[in-house]
Amino acid sequence: MKAFSPIFARELSGFARSPLAYLIAAMLALAAGVLALPPAGDSGGVLRDATGYLRSWPWLMAGLGSAFGARLWARELRTGSLLRILSEPTPLWHVASAKIAAAWLAALCVASVVVAPAMSAMVIDRLDGGRLFASAVSAACLLGAFTALGAAASAATRDEASAFVLAVAAALGLVALTDPPFGAPAWMEELALLSPAIGFAAARQGVLEIAGLFQSLGMLLVSGVLSIIALEARRAG
Repeated sequence: MKAFSPIFARELSGFARSPLAYLIAAMLALAAGVLALPPAGDSGGVLRDATGYLRSWPWLMAGLGSAFGARLWARELRTGSLLRILSEPTPLWHVASAKIAAAWLAALCVASVVVAPAMSAMVIDRLDGGRLFASAVSAACLLGAFTALGAAASAATRDEASAFVLAVAAALGLVALTDPPFGAPAWMEELALLSPAIGFAAARQGVLEIAGLFQSLGMLLVSGVLSIIALEARRAG
């Protein structure tokens, strides 16, 4: 995989230079701040109800991963460099895996603003360290899955906006499945077992389920394969 390192480094530097990445970081920090430190008189927030704050993490990861993944192939389409990539002898899975890995790492760096309030709560004994560790690991795997989902949407569509809408709708739907409304039919609860976010419910209680992590990583791999299939279709067309 000689092509992995240069593609990974180029993509990561592209995220570092992108104003959009910093805008997303600012918006995520604002959302995390509102959830962690609500207005005076509100009984929520990480300092009073750490479990409630942790419950918001899959939703934040869904939006963050979709945003970072949706731009992966859109930029190549916009600049016309996708045709050059498709014509090169480098295997597409090398290119796709390097780009997804770089987007995942960049998204993880941005996601640190979500973890910071929870670490503050741990310092003042409002949150157990085991619950924070398990939640952070589960959220990181979820972020990878949703980033790869955004990449697949980016490979299958023609612009970044369409890819983001498609990816975030699918990601939020997967998260919503894990918290069905009262009186929901049995099939909805069974469908929720397929969601990669299902393991996060146990993680925020301090239990790191291997099956839940494998679901997230499995979705990452499946989404990566879908990206390659979409790109191969472009090459054939």
